[in-house]
Amino acid sequence: MGLKYALKTVDGDDAGTHESPRCDWQPGDVFVGHGNTHWRIVAVVPLERIAEFHDKPLYGLWQVEPA
Repeated sequence: MGLKYALKTVDGDDAGTHESPRCDWQPGDVFVGHGNTHWRIVAVVPLERIAEFHDKPLYGLWQVEPA
């Protein structure tokens, strides 16, 4: 089981979630999401900055764009 990240596109659309055992993701990193979709991380928002807005167990939020 990994850490769960919420995904938002640069346009503000919901792109689902991604689970990873890593916690050291950085802008510019590329990962493979659902449906073999490749995403590039544009920005990383840590949990403490979004906790008041989400009631789900999330580690953070990533702003992503297609890679």
